[in-house]
Amino acid sequence: MTQVLESPILVSDFEWTLTRYHEAIKNGTFTPADKLELLHGKLVKKMSINPPHSSCLKKLNKFFNRRFLDVYELMSENPITLTNNSEPEPDFAIVNLDKNDYQAGHPTAKDIHLVVEIAD
Repeated sequence: MTQVLESPILVSDFEWTLTRYHEAIKNGTFTPADKLELLHGKLVKKMSINPPHSSCLKKLNKFFNRRFLDVYELMSENPITLTNNSEPEPDFAIVNLDKNDYQAGHPTAKDIHLVVEIAD
């Protein structure tokens, strides 16, 4: 049974830097199964996705795909790297195209045109 949460669950009060967070992912301390994201230096447990949330995200994808598929990179639930020790995974983002598909690093503020977080 999925629990509805009022606010994000803080995993630890420890202050994480982007470098330390990336090292923990690289050495296997954190895996995708942990469902964590870094917000303002804090590890936060990601919320589960319910059907209305998923439906809204699908509609967003369809809307922007019809208009901007070859103009921008359309990302869904993928990390973006911000300078405030944050690497959120927004529900949807529109970023510049990258010839290497951001293989060297996630999009940063200079690459981002729109970020959408769907509220239930």
